[in-house]
Amino acid sequence: MGIRLVRMSNGACMAMCALEIETVPLSARLGERPQDAVRANRQAFVEMLGSLSRFSDAQDAAAEILYVTQAVKDQPYRAQARPYVVLRKYGAHAGQAERELRLMADGWTRSLRDGLFGVREADDDAFDLALAGVSAQNARAVTKQTKLNPGMNPFGGMYCYADTLYAGNPDNFERLLEGLSHHPGAAVCMQVIPARYTPQE
Repeated sequence: MGIRLVRMSNGACMAMCALEIETVPLSARLGERPQDAVRANRQAFVEMLGSLSRFSDAQDAAAEILYVTQAVKDQPYRAQARPYVVLRKYGAHAGQAERELRLMADGWTRSLRDGLFGVREADDDAFDLALAGVSAQNARAVTKQTKLNPGMNPFGGMYCYADTLYAGNPDNFERLLEGLSHHPGAAVCMQVIPARYTPQE
């Protein structure tokens, strides 16, 4: 999928691209112990959040982890969840928004591949088809705005939330994917929009 540009009514431009995560590494490939895998994944996502923050000014960049389910046949489950990373950048000029989004997408792709994830640019038709199959009949949104203290971070001057996931712990993404496997035409997205402190804050 190339970068899509949408012209806004005020003359500014929104650039968007999607990356499809094709494979997820086994924890054993990231270290001998489960906590080694957690540390490796956390480092990769901290790098990606840092890239998002660098290209965000006045909350004009966003990253989204998107799971979309599609029906499958001849399987013990009804649906397969396909994970995507969707990146957006708002800019006064199309060229600027596209250029900064491309740099951000390249950084996210490198970080994911360094973490042994299989990732590629999403196919336009497949991505559009996946989204078209999502039902909006029962949509819910949960929002939270939180201030993060940059001085608290053990990873390069930036603090982020992270859930420590261990093999055998049922309270992790396996439960989300298990739930999605029963519902074709469903979607779950988690969106991050960096904000900056004001001088008063």
